[in-house]
Amino acid sequence: MSQHYSLRDKVAVVTRGGKGLGKSLTLRLLQENMKVAICAFT
Repeated sequence: MSQHYSLRDKVAVVTRGGKGLGKSLTLRLLQENMKVAICAFT
């Protein structure tokens, strides 16, 4: 991410975060120190 804009302590809600693209996105957001709520459908 840009050094000018930090995602630290921001909150994201990721739907279908249990696998595939949603999981990849979730892991990337966590690397940016975001707080992430994951919703998975079964």
